[in-house]
Amino acid sequence: MIRQNGNLRIMFEKVPDCSEKSIVMDFPGGELSQSWYHYHPEPELTLILRGSGRALLGATWIPFRAGDLTLIGENVPHIYVPQARTETRCLKFHRNFLTNGILQLPEFSRIKQLFEEAQGGILFQNDTGYGDEFRRFENLSGIEQLLQVCLLLARLSRTPHHALTGSQAARVVFRNDEEIQMTQAIHYLQHHFHEKVLLPEVAAVVGMEAESFRRFFSRRLRMTFSEYLLELRLFSAQKQLQ
Repeated sequence: MIRQNGNLRIMFEKVPDCSEKSIVMDFPGGELSQSWYHYHPEPELTLILRGSGRALLGATWIPFRAGDLTLIGENVPHIYVPQARTETRCLKFHRNFLTNGILQLPEFSRIKQLFEEAQGGILFQNDTGYGDEFRRFENLSGIEQLLQVCLLLARLSRTPHHALTGSQAARVVFRNDEEIQMTQAIHYLQHHFHEKVLLPEVAAVVGMEAESFRRFFSRRLRMTFSEYLLELRLFSAQKQLQ
């Protein structure tokens, strides 16, 4: 689904219905391919089983490699850009798991705090043991799946991690004009990067002056307009060679 408001186009991912489950696993086939800068209201826990690349979480670019694990909160825009064949597992949490579920119990206070930190994104680096825990989840069902994830979250709540505090401001909030403009610019570039795209053209799409947009883009993504456009083109060329 794409939300629109005039020229506004924001990529929204519809997560598979989890009304009968608190947690669902995405990417059941495991292999990560090109995706779009997108968001969804369900918090997401993604494990890189093999491969490497870069990820844009909110407004922060980070490198990833096998063994890395990221936890992002609700409505944080994100995209994973693999540089080689990459296999992942991804758990998505129903919002009721956070608001009306077991996280409200005192024994889960540290896990609840972990999800609060994840509003800006959290990176756990290079621990190959996570793969075994995700595989156990795949082989379980019902309450056993839920208990397995709770044990993993309890472990993560005690594990040193890197909080991406700068990404919290990039959560999709429709009252925030800057977030709308940034998401629209990314979406436009992802659909037109194979054409001759000029900065003033994209600035006009989001309703900004060219020089203001140049500074805005670099400040929010921590890379220049030209660098981001080159990233998209190199990734596309790499995919065609595979």
